[in-house]
Amino acid sequence: MRPAAFLLTFLLVAGCDREFGDPPRPLVEVVEPDLAIVQVSDHVSLSIRIDSPRDVDRVTVDGEDLSFDEATSTWIGTGSLSGGLNQLIVRTHIESDPPFMDTLNVLHAS
Repeated sequence: MRPAAFLLTFLLVAGCDREFGDPPRPLVEVVEPDLAIVQVSDHVSLSIRIDSPRDVDRVTVDGEDLSFDEATSTWIGTGSLSGGLNQLIVRTHIESDPPFMDTLNVLHAS
Protein backbone atom coordinates (compact mmCIF):
# COMPACT_ATOMS: atom_id res chain seq x y z
CA MET A 1 0.00 0.00 0.00
CA ARG A 2 1.32 3.42 -0.84
CA PRO A 3 2.22 5.61 2.13
CA ALA A 4 -0.24 8.35 1.13
CA ALA A 5 -3.15 5.89 0.81
CA PHE A 6 -2.22 4.27 4.13
CA LEU A 7 -2.04 7.65 5.86
CA LEU A 8 -5.41 8.74 4.43
CA THR A 9 -7.05 5.46 5.48
CA PHE A 10 -5.54 5.72 8.97
CA LEU A 11 -6.77 9.31 9.41
CA LEU A 12 -10.29 8.45 8.26
CA VAL A 13 -10.58 5.46 10.59
CA ALA A 14 -8.86 7.06 13.59
CA GLY A 15 -10.77 10.32 13.21
CA CYS A 16 -14.16 8.66 13.61
CA ASP A 17 -14.83 8.00 17.29
CA ARG A 18 -18.62 7.91 17.02
CA GLU A 19 -20.36 4.56 17.34
CA PHE A 20 -22.43 3.55 14.36
CA GLY A 21 -25.88 2.05 14.66
CA ASP A 22 -28.68 2.50 17.12
CA PRO A 23 -27.99 4.12 20.49
CA PRO A 24 -27.80 1.69 23.40
CA ARG A 25 -31.11 0.84 25.02
CA PRO A 26 -31.57 2.18 28.58
CA LEU A 27 -31.81 -0.48 31.27
CA VAL A 28 -34.79 -0.32 33.65
CA GLU A 29 -34.30 -1.55 37.22
CA VAL A 30 -37.16 -1.64 39.71
CA VAL A 31 -35.64 -0.60 43.04
CA GLU A 32 -38.90 -0.89 44.99
CA PRO A 33 -41.12 -2.83 45.45
CA ASP A 34 -39.94 -6.39 44.93
CA LEU A 35 -42.18 -7.40 42.02
CA ALA A 36 -41.58 -11.07 42.78
CA ILE A 37 -43.93 -10.56 45.75
CA VAL A 38 -47.69 -10.46 45.16
CA GLN A 39 -49.04 -6.93 45.68
CA VAL A 40 -52.16 -6.47 47.84
CA SER A 41 -52.95 -2.79 47.26
CA ASP A 42 -54.80 -1.35 44.24
CA HIS A 43 -51.83 0.98 43.69
CA VAL A 44 -48.14 0.20 43.65
CA SER A 45 -45.53 2.80 44.60
CA LEU A 46 -42.64 2.45 42.18
CA SER A 47 -39.02 3.48 42.46
CA ILE A 48 -37.25 2.89 39.14
CA ARG A 49 -33.60 3.41 38.22
CA ILE A 50 -32.79 3.99 34.55
CA ASP A 51 -29.23 3.19 33.46
CA SER A 52 -28.47 5.09 30.26
CA PRO A 53 -25.33 6.66 28.79
CA ARG A 54 -27.52 9.59 27.70
CA ASP A 55 -29.62 11.90 29.85
CA VAL A 56 -33.17 10.69 30.43
CA ASP A 57 -35.72 13.48 29.91
CA ARG A 58 -38.88 11.76 31.09
CA VAL A 59 -40.19 8.41 32.34
CA THR A 60 -43.85 7.35 32.27
CA VAL A 61 -45.74 4.34 33.59
CA ASP A 62 -48.96 3.67 31.70
CA GLY A 63 -48.83 7.25 30.41
CA GLU A 64 -48.40 8.87 33.86
CA ASP A 65 -45.23 10.90 34.44
CA LEU A 66 -42.83 9.83 37.16
CA SER A 67 -40.81 12.42 39.08
CA PHE A 68 -37.02 12.26 39.38
CA ASP A 69 -35.56 12.02 42.88
CA GLU A 70 -32.03 13.43 42.70
CA ALA A 71 -31.11 12.10 46.17
CA THR A 72 -31.60 8.48 45.08
CA SER A 73 -31.20 8.91 41.29
CA THR A 74 -34.52 7.13 40.80
CA TRP A 75 -37.83 7.89 39.14
CA ILE A 76 -40.75 7.79 41.60
CA GLY A 77 -44.46 7.29 40.94
CA THR A 78 -47.45 4.98 41.25
CA GLY A 79 -49.19 2.50 39.06
CA SER A 80 -52.78 1.29 39.25
CA LEU A 81 -53.44 -2.43 39.66
CA SER A 82 -56.43 -4.67 39.07
CA GLY A 83 -56.84 -8.27 40.20
CA GLY A 84 -54.49 -10.79 38.64
CA LEU A 85 -51.51 -10.16 36.40
CA ASN A 86 -50.90 -6.51 35.49
CA GLN A 87 -48.50 -5.32 32.82
CA LEU A 88 -47.31 -1.79 33.47
CA ILE A 89 -45.78 -0.10 30.43
CA VAL A 90 -42.66 1.96 31.19
CA ARG A 91 -41.57 4.44 28.54
CA THR A 92 -38.17 6.11 28.78
CA HIS A 93 -37.89 9.36 26.80
CA ILE A 94 -34.42 10.48 25.69
CA GLU A 95 -33.93 13.56 23.54
CA SER A 96 -36.07 13.50 20.40
CA ASP A 97 -35.77 9.72 19.92
CA PRO A 98 -38.90 7.58 20.05
CA PRO A 99 -39.43 6.38 23.63
CA PHE A 100 -37.95 3.06 24.71
CA MET A 101 -40.62 0.71 26.06
CA ASP A 102 -40.35 -1.89 28.83
CA THR A 103 -43.02 -3.96 30.57
CA LEU A 104 -43.25 -4.60 34.32
CA ASN A 105 -45.26 -7.66 35.32
CA VAL A 106 -47.03 -7.14 38.65
CA LEU A 107 -49.26 -9.72 40.28
CA HIS A 108 -52.11 -8.35 42.40
CA ALA A 109 -54.06 -10.48 44.86
CA SER A 110 -57.74 -9.78 44.56
